[in-house]
Amino acid sequence: MRELGAAAIQRMVSEDTGLAQDVVHALVPAARSTDHEAAHGALLALAAVSKAVSAVRPEALDAALGVSPRLFATPGAAAVIAAACRVVATSSSHAPSRLTLLLHAATQRPEHFVHDAVAAMLGALPAYSAAAYVDEVLDTWLSLSPEAQQCAAQALGAVRLGVRDRERLELLVGIVDASVTADVDTRARAAASIPHLAACDIGKATAALACGLDDHTSDERGDVGSWVRAASATALADTLCTHPTSEARAAYVAMAGGVMERIDAVRVVACEALACVARVCPVPAADRVRQLLSGSVERYRDAHTAFSAVMPLLDVAAYRPALVATLARTIGSRSETARRDAAPALVQWAQGASCENVSAFVRALDSLAARHMRDNRLFVPVAHTTLALLDGGVHVDFSPIFRRATAHLAQIKSVPRLLAALRLYVIEKY
Repeated sequence: MRELGAAAIQRMVSEDTGLAQDVVHALVPAARSTDHEAAHGALLALAAVSKAVSAVRPEALDAALGVSPRLFATPGAAAVIAAACRVVATSSSHAPSRLTLLLHAATQRPEHFVHDAVAAMLGALPAYSAAAYVDEVLDTWLSLSPEAQQCAAQALGAVRLGVRDRERLELLVGIVDASVTADVDTRARAAASIPHLAACDIGKATAALACGLDDHTSDERGDVGSWVRAASATALADTLCTHPTSEARAAYVAMAGGVMERIDAVRVVACEALACVARVCPVPAADRVRQLLSGSVERYRDAHTAFSAVMPLLDVAAYRPALVATLARTIGSRSETARRDAAPALVQWAQGASCENVSAFVRALDSLAARHMRDNRLFVPVAHTTLALLDGGVHVDFSPIFRRATAHLAQIKSVPRLLAALRLYVIEKY
């Protein structure tokens, strides 16, 4: 309701700017109230009026920076802080120097909408006004709280160019490629920020984002690495479409794997990203990619449609390793829907593809197994993918995979791996 009220006030003062001064005079006392609901509503309205009428911005700004610090510890603190940041963002031309208290309170909050407000605020300020914050982040990163790091990873990409740009990019790149320790939320936000600074070093930016495409972190929340993969795919598309270059071939190739994602939302993002890049960049088999990813990418939200449509990309040798890795994870996942749709689509492709391409696929699958012999998270999916092809009546030379899967059976302790290995052993022998 307060958001709607602020929107209504903005419309009123836009039609009659003479009202703005009186409205601001009425709102300022409420903005300084110790009642968080009253302060929140007043700040939202001040941001709306300030956006519509520039003459009132100094007063609105003073009110936002004069919010009672007592409110920062109340249950409604997050909303108040975010609203105050919005006021500052609309008054950016006045380059406030009294941001320290508000900025400190905002960057310690865990709420994403507060971080969004901080990024918008810092992005609206002149570069020199945000310089102190950038300096603090870059010089004290390791001592920042997780919440402050999450906020900073987003804000560093929002600050205008001209403030330690290359150093900001270095930090963000380090976060995404895991050379800098950071939680998954921070990594996802860092990935999203990289395109804003990528011009400093396109190669380094795209290489880091390609690493982000391979983030498979999981915890009690599930596959949280998918947040990083999705953010990295979008960021790569933004970077490459803005700075098309033939030097980013590895990034193009890495992007292809996402079209085989088991998570519908991530698959849609990946398809959209690759389609965007294929329109402007010299990607391998560009015409084929554009053809397969034509039309609304939303159709790739349906797993049955998606896997059948993108499976022909396996014919393109350049994309095959990335596609095989993601497809194996999908078929070997616990997602019954993805497994049900992905495996039959693979079998259908194999039955219609040339023997050479199917054999190349199996060799890529074996190469993946060889690199991950000790990693059940990938080796078991490789075994399941092999079994899916065998169950589908695909006949090529699987003997290298058989040998790897059935080696040292007595020493295998993982039950899923043992069961898959035994099935392959039986097939090989009989």
